[in-house]
Amino acid sequence: MISGWFEHFAGLTPPLQALVAGIGTLALTAAGAALVTAGRLGRGATLDAMLGFASGVMLAASFWSLLQPAIEIAAAEGRADLVTIPAIGGFGLMMVLDVALG
Repeated sequence: MISGWFEHFAGLTPPLQALVAGIGTLALTAAGAALVTAGRLGRGATLDAMLGFASGVMLAASFWSLLQPAIEIAAAEGRADLVTIPAIGGFGLMMVLDVALG
């Protein structure tokens, strides 16, 4: 059953795939927010653990999906210095804001 769904999804046009994936992401995000808002997940150590996990996931996603490819492309073009300084500055700014606002 799942394999048939994937085949159907793969047969859709790219804009329709993006729409379906976006609606699915929206639904799962809303379900998670409802659990935190209406349930006991929004208190104490459980919330702290969830926030820590979410921040780690977002930090990894930002590095592996944005910065690592940019660094590789810049290195291939011989301009790695142009990417390294903004990357270090961006992560440094995130750390400063985390300490200042957290």
